[in-house]
Amino acid sequence: MRDCIPGKGLEMTKETSKLALIILAALGSAGLTGCPPASGGPPPAGFGITATTKRHTGGGELRIDGQKFTPGGGLKITFVHIPNRDPTDAGARIPDIAPDGSFTYSEPFNCTSHDASEEDALVFVSACDTATGRCASANVRAGSIWVNIDNPGCN
Repeated sequence: MRDCIPGKGLEMTKETSKLALIILAALGSAGLTGCPPASGGPPPAGFGITATTKRHTGGGELRIDGQKFTPGGGLKITFVHIPNRDPTDAGARIPDIAPDGSFTYSEPFNCTSHDASEEDALVFVSACDTATGRCASANVRAGSIWVNIDNPGCN
């Protein structure tokens, strides 16, 4: 199993983190996550994930829907650039991949920052198919869950 965590182990100042997030967003959009090539050729058409958020008082919920992963195979989900948190693997139960290659993952999060400058930062989400080594990525806006400027208790 491979770890596909861009930026893991790097220390960034607040000034450089925005630039790094922009670069990661561009790389993620292009499918260039810094992971070595996957085995077995190109991914099947439609392989990927979508990430959506739903905000509530004190945080919110992140939902990831995946398509064209290996049916019955393993899955590793990782989050990078959550404000005031180290890169982390998914904390909730990892779902089974359905016979059609789809999965749905959902995890609640508490807010982690009340710094307005972090609202538009991008949180990098990746899901790796451990059977093939293929990873798909998406970005969500930190202000959609993790940043609440009206709550000084978020840190």
